[in-house]
Amino acid sequence: MFEAIVLFAALIVLFVLVTFNASLRDSREQMRLQNRISFVKDKLKIAEKKFFTGKLKKNVFDSLLDELESELASCELSLFRLQKSKELSVEKKANALLSKVFHPSRYRKVKLSRLLLETELLNQEIDLLESKFMKRELRQGVFEKLLKEKEQIMLEKESEIVSSVRRMNE
Repeated sequence: MFEAIVLFAALIVLFVLVTFNASLRDSREQMRLQNRISFVKDKLKIAEKKFFTGKLKKNVFDSLLDELESELASCELSLFRLQKSKELSVEKKANALLSKVFHPSRYRKVKLSRLLLETELLNQEIDLLESKFMKRELRQGVFEKLLKEKEQIMLEKESEIVSSVRRMNE
């Protein structure tokens, strides 16, 4: 009886440690991304000051600005993805797709849910990019580059979903 109580307590402690470690890892990643964003913003301000004082030429400044804005937008999208992935649910979409499948395995259900979550996050990231572009927070070249990357990833994920559903029906 005593061993069972000790084993149960050990399992509870293990569960608490695992969940605490996961949340700690997420908060560390968020802090790292926020630090990276502030670092890139500082570099952007320095580059602007150097350009306005005449220490940087226009073509050098433009290429540097594109690079820094691209990095800044990528960091912001990563932070957005990290924050939104916890609250996003694709259960209804997964159930709708799985209702058309004969005998889905647990692995394929999880894989399909993961792929649907990825596509939903990509949709939201594309919406965020478009809103930043419309507010003129992103230059057109940076916007087009990032949008092209996201749409390419989106097409890959959607083709994975289609092939996964086809394999489930075989």
